[in-house]
Amino acid sequence: MMDSNSTVCHAIMLLFRRLGPHLKKGIYELSKDLIYKSAKDLLGLFERKEASPVEVIRAVLGRVEERDKDINAFIFVDEEAALAQAKDSEKRWNKGKPQGLLDGVPISIKDMVLTKGWPTLRGSLTVDPEGPWEEDAPCVARLREHGAVIFGKTTCLNLDGRGWGILNSPVSLAIHGTPGKLPVGHREVLRQRLRPAWDL
Repeated sequence: MMDSNSTVCHAIMLLFRRLGPHLKKGIYELSKDLIYKSAKDLLGLFERKEASPVEVIRAVLGRVEERDKDINAFIFVDEEAALAQAKDSEKRWNKGKPQGLLDGVPISIKDMVLTKGWPTLRGSLTVDPEGPWEEDAPCVARLREHGAVIFGKTTCLNLDGRGWGILNSPVSLAIHGTPGKLPVGHREVLRQRLRPAWDL
């Protein structure tokens, strides 16, 4: 006679035997989705011409449009600028001359970091969105030098601003809050796969 632990283990084994083929298929389908590729994977796809920066940014923008209305991770997304950057990147890859180490890889910038042409409000309603916004932070400048496709800015609460509303939990959209001083928008972008993960 099996004890309770053995019974549970046996039930789990039976469950995996039944679901195994479906789980394997699901994982395979996810692996084909550009959103689930790492930065390293994307660079390999670009080099082999198995995907293009334009295809990737379109997938990212589609994912953001689909999910961010429930998550509230972005202050804004600049689709026009993102597509222009991706098209430039695609031309470079087609010529076999990528620009730096991240050419064509999508990236979002936290609202604490200066980004030329875009407001950096730092989660506060006291900052004038009209700017001027004439410079990049050094990290953003390096990203541009290496060809990263910068497509939007993510929310943050560093000045205790509440103007962007509640950021919902990835576990349950019914559970929400503003968890301390963390860069919550950026965190949810990664959790919800609103852009590919950087895994270099």
